[in-house]
Amino acid sequence: MRHLFLISALTLGAFTITVPTPVNAEAAVTSRYVINGNGVRLRAEPNISSAELDKLSLGTSVTPLQKTTKPSTVNGNTGYWYQIKTDKATGWIFGSFLTPATDNVNTTLELLRGKLKAENLSFEDAVAAYKLADNALPQAKSRNDKGELELDKLLALQHSYDSMPADKIHQSPYVDWYKKYGSISFGDDPSGQYLVSTKPFWALADQYKNDTIGDEIAWRASQQRLGGECEGMIGCASIASQRTDGEYLKRYPKGRYVKPALANVTDNFKYMLQEWNKPEQDASDANLKEWAVILSPQANNPNAKKALGYLKQMQGMTKK
Repeated sequence: MRHLFLISALTLGAFTITVPTPVNAEAAVTSRYVINGNGVRLRAEPNISSAELDKLSLGTSVTPLQKTTKPSTVNGNTGYWYQIKTDKATGWIFGSFLTPATDNVNTTLELLRGKLKAENLSFEDAVAAYKLADNALPQAKSRNDKGELELDKLLALQHSYDSMPADKIHQSPYVDWYKKYGSISFGDDPSGQYLVSTKPFWALADQYKNDTIGDEIAWRASQQRLGGECEGMIGCASIASQRTDGEYLKRYPKGRYVKPALANVTDNFKYMLQEWNKPEQDASDANLKEWAVILSPQANNPNAKKALGYLKQMQGMTKK
C-alpha cells in the first residue's frame, strides 16, 4: 500500500495544476458604464500581469458583474477592478477605463470632448472616435447634439490624418481610410499629409447657423487648415485670413471666439505691414476693402483696436 501511495504522489507531481487566485469582490453599484479608452484590455484576473482575454473599443457599453472590495493602483491611478462579460470572455477591467453612463448621447459627447482635445491622438483612437460619433448620431434628438456629433466626425477625421506616419500615408491602412473619405479630403503637397476640406465644415456651419452649436462649428471651420502655402506673399496671406478668421467674424461679429479671431487678424496685419513696401510684394492683392467691411462691427471693441490701427495704416499706404 505504501508503495502504491508513493507511485501516486510521483504521478501527480508530473502535472502542474493552475488554480485561479481567489478574488475578494462585491456587486457593482452602477449598472452601466462605457469604455473611455480604445483597445482597453480585459484581464483574466484583476491585475495587469494576468492574461489578456479581449480588447474593448472606445464607447463600448458594459454592465459590470462585480468589483473588487479593495482599491488598486495602476499607472498612478487608484481605483477598483470591475468584472465584465463580453461576447468573447468574462474578465476584469480597471476602473479608470470606465465612465458611468447616464444618457447614451451625453456620455458619448463627454467622451469625445475629452478625446478630441488631445494633441497627439493615435490613428487607432482617432478612427475609434470617428466611429463612436457616427454610431451615436441616430440616437441624438436635439439639433445641438446632432451638430456637435457631426463636427466631432470631421475633427476626428482630421486627427486620424494628422497621426499618420509621413512615410506611410500611401500604404494600408492609412491610404484605405483616406480613400473612404476622399470626397471631403485632399492631399496637401506642402505639408505632405491629408487634410479635410474646409467645405464640409462651412456647410455644417450653414446647416446649424440658427442653433447654439453653430458658433462652435463656425470657429472650428475657421481654424481648419486650408492647405497650400503663401510663400510670404501678403496678398495671399490676406485672402487666407479672410477665408478663416475673417469668415468667422463676418458670421459671428459678437460670437464666443471674436477675441482669438481678432488676435489672429492682428498678427497677420502686423506681418503685412512689415512686408508692405518690399519689391516682391503686390499690395493690390490684399483686398483691404473687404477687411473694412469685416471689421466694421468691431469699431468699439477694444480687442480690435490694434487690428483697426494696422488696417488704417495699410489703407493710407495704398493711397500713396
